[in-house]
Amino acid sequence: MRLIKNIALLNSLKRLVLVMGVLFAVASAGSAQEESIETDTTNLGPKVYVDCGYCDMNFIRQNISYVNYVRDRKVADVQVLYVSQRTGSGGNEYQLTFTGLNRFAGQNDTLKCTTESNATNDDRREARLSVLTLGLMKYVAHTPARKYITFDFEEAEENDTSENKWNNWVYRAGIYGSLSAQEQRQQTYIDVDISANKVTEEWKIGFSAEYSSNQSIYKYDDGEVYIATNNFSAIRNSVVKSLTDHWSFGSYVGAYNSTYNNYSLNVSVSPQVEFNIYPYSESAKRSFKFIYRIGYNYYDYLETTIYDKDREILLFNSIQARYSIQTNWGGIYLAPSYFVYLHDPSKFEVSFFSDFEFNITKGLSLDLRLNSAIIRNQLKLPKEEATAEEILLQQQRLATGYEFGFDVGISYTFGSIYNSVVNPRF
Repeated sequence: MRLIKNIALLNSLKRLVLVMGVLFAVASAGSAQEESIETDTTNLGPKVYVDCGYCDMNFIRQNISYVNYVRDRKVADVQVLYVSQRTGSGGNEYQLTFTGLNRFAGQNDTLKCTTESNATNDDRREARLSVLTLGLMKYVAHTPARKYITFDFEEAEENDTSENKWNNWVYRAGIYGSLSAQEQRQQTYIDVDISANKVTEEWKIGFSAEYSSNQSIYKYDDGEVYIATNNFSAIRNSVVKSLTDHWSFGSYVGAYNSTYNNYSLNVSVSPQVEFNIYPYSESAKRSFKFIYRIGYNYYDYLETTIYDKDREILLFNSIQARYSIQTNWGGIYLAPSYFVYLHDPSKFEVSFFSDFEFNITKGLSLDLRLNSAIIRNQLKLPKEEATAEEILLQQQRLATGYEFGFDVGISYTFGSIYNSVVNPRF
């Protein structure tokens, strides 16, 4: 009987393999036919490589169907690099850099668009699509696809000549909360923030206030309840004056409360100066800044520190470099910094952050992120040792001589380089 069942099972598997083989053959034949059709259409429009990590590619393909989208810039006729920056009103500025490659080598262009702070995701992608469409026309015009292009013009609405009654000030208020619960654990989080900002070519002024609370409740099997709470609040003000296209001067004032960092009050005041090797007008694509701060910190501690301090005044200075570049082959961001207390040069911190994105070769990309620090300035640590619960639940900062973090990601994509088809099923 068992032998008969095994034979029946074997026959069923054979039939299943046969059916799968037939389906695969049909799919392969269809795919080959589509590949042939796909290849035949490559002469209509230019091959375009879109370098944008936040764009809706399905939306772009559906609305701009007269070009061929490719996955590798080396086979593209045009590469489009997206770079975004926050505007003074809280919206976004998008800069699209069009780089001609292969048959369009040397034909480059840059276009920009802006969106308002209250723009929806659909508003933003429509604005980017409009600029992308205009930028691609100079390349489409030199391909057979041009005879299928038609143009439409809408009369512009009458300009609003009313004065800016807000005088460039932008106000924002927000609240966020979350709740999760199980039989033995409950966690709540709330964050409230308000801000007022004014940004012009000459001045950048900001005020903000924030309060957040994160509470976790744990119930042990014996009925004991443990409550862990982290609270943070802050009031900040910053003023920056543009001096030249390379120099800026500013000041920063802040007041904080943090249970994690062991202070009921921290008042920080620091003037600062910044020098940018490249003009600020090029900051969307490249920037190399040096920032120097000298300042005053007052601390009123929640618990007596390891240096037997309940409150103290500390003077400090710091210098930081920030280098960033966005190009056709990827992007780099580097940020080394040095911080030291003036009363004791041995109380310092050296940190380094880096982020690399490389398009190495056809289909191969590499992402690297490194965050490290040498720490010798932990003056705020509580004298009393943290309990096991406080350590496990990260209720307070712990003594350490260093911090280190490293992320790496590599991906390789191969196969058909043409991917203009949109199929939203499932």
